[in-house]
Amino acid sequence: MARSRRRAIFLSLAFVAVAAMALAPAPVAATKYNITKLLAPYKQYSRFNEMLSRTRPAYDINRRQTITVLAVDNAAMSELDHYSLQPIRHNLSLHVLVDYYGDKKLKKLAHGSTASSSMYQLRTTYNSTILLKS
Repeated sequence: MARSRRRAIFLSLAFVAVAAMALAPAPVAATKYNITKLLAPYKQYSRFNEMLSRTRPAYDINRRQTITVLAVDNAAMSELDHYSLQPIRHNLSLHVLVDYYGDKKLKKLAHGSTASSSMYQLRTTYNSTILLKS
């Protein structure tokens, strides 16, 4: 059960990463975007989108030039309902990678893995490198 749930979450994260990249303009030094507007059409991520604004990561995301957001669907977000805003913010920050994973990079991951730093790592002294596996 837990394994199939993790796989489902990973697949939904991969979908959102690809969808967000398709909607976002190519990274350019002066590019401005709004993560909450990019995620708004995807109702299955509305809780994640709402919490990005309530806990502040949306502001931090919008200020960065290169970023990949691994959105979590509403069912998975419901697991965080009993937490206060600070732990939710930490959790969401782990789902924001401070590198841009475009189509080319994602295809390279198709048969392997890579490590990437999260936004949580930028805000704390804790080393929270994320391992992405296909």
